[in-house]
Amino acid sequence: MLRVQLATGRMSSLKEVHCVHLCMTILDGTIVNIAIPRLQNVFGVTLTSVQWVLTAYTLVQGVATPLTAYLAQRLRAKRLYLLALAGFTIGSMLCRLSFSLPMLIFFRTAL
Repeated sequence: MLRVQLATGRMSSLKEVHCVHLCMTILDGTIVNIAIPRLQNVFGVTLTSVQWVLTAYTLVQGVATPLTAYLAQRLRAKRLYLLALAGFTIGSMLCRLSFSLPMLIFFRTAL
């Protein structure tokens, strides 16, 4: 069984790390679904337009998921995890600074 050493020094199975990832993905989708009416009001757009925030992210995630194993092998799992965490953090900050819907969709999917 593959084991991963966490920052705390505790060894964790890859299954545990994967379960946390799945929970975070579900939580992320839920948060965006709850925020859709607010995004409509803030950006003054239709429901169809604002749904692209979630749709584009789902499409990118579908493309990125198969690449994960390849990138983990090339970059090593720890480095890939840290890069993904940094990309998520930067992307989240840029999403917060978005002043238009296309900009929000771009930042949500680009990083």
